[in-house]
Amino acid sequence: MRRSTTVCKQVRGLAHGSGVKAAYDFYVTREMIAEEFDALWEKQRTFHPERLHDQARDSLGEILLSQRPLKPSSVGKCWLEPTEKRAPLALPSAQRFRL
Repeated sequence: MRRSTTVCKQVRGLAHGSGVKAAYDFYVTREMIAEEFDALWEKQRTFHPERLHDQARDSLGEILLSQRPLKPSSVGKCWLEPTEKRAPLALPSAQRFRL
C-alpha cells in the first residue's frame, strides 16, 4: 500500500525568531473563520434547506464565534508607595508620566 506524500501546511506553525520578534507564517483570525463559516453555510444550504435555516445558523454561529469575557487584570504594588496599588498603564496620567 502506498502512502500519500502530500504535505499539509500547518495553520499555526512554529514561530520564526523569538521573543518580541517572533512571527508565524500564517495565523487564522476570527474574521477568516466567520467568512469560511458563511461560505460553507451557503453552499450546504443548497443541499439541506429544511435543516439549515436562519435560526440554526444564528445559533451555531454564536457558538462558533463567541468569545468569553476577558478576566480583569490585577494591578501590582507601587514601587514608590509600597502600601498603594500602582496606576494602570492605560491611565492617561500614567502614560503622560512615562512620556
